[in-house]
Amino acid sequence: PEVEAGKGQVATIELEIQNPTDSVKYCDAMVLGSIFDANNTPKVTFSIAPGETKTVELKFEVPSDLEFDSYDLQVQVFEKDEAEPIYQDKIVLKITESSFLPIGVGGDSIPTWALAVVGILLIGGVGAYFVMRK
Repeated sequence: PEVEAGKGQVATIELEIQNPTDSVKYCDAMVLGSIFDANNTPKVTFSIAPGETKTVELKFEVPSDLEFDSYDLQVQVFEKDEAEPIYQDKIVLKITESSFLPIGVGGDSIPTWALAVVGILLIGGVGAYFVMRK
């Protein structure tokens, strides 16, 4: 699995966790990697009802002083008070170039077609202004 984010942006790792047992499970999920210092490991605590599947989001800020374009991270999920993870996987964090305007990058971005429409309206408005002024 891969996650993309720019330096200084928030990255989100989504995990789908299933509880096949008859009791509620209490868990901790964390992300480990060389980009985090030992005291600042992203972690989320959650519970899962019996027989349910839950999507858990692990969010973390990508440090702004990174030098490479990708990093290997490790995701681990532990049952409360257990030493061994019940799930672990490797995640690749790809560093994307940040721009001033979030154009075409992810869900919170401005679609390119919307920028084109705004540009056409702006040019048309300026043209109309000069025609009406004469």
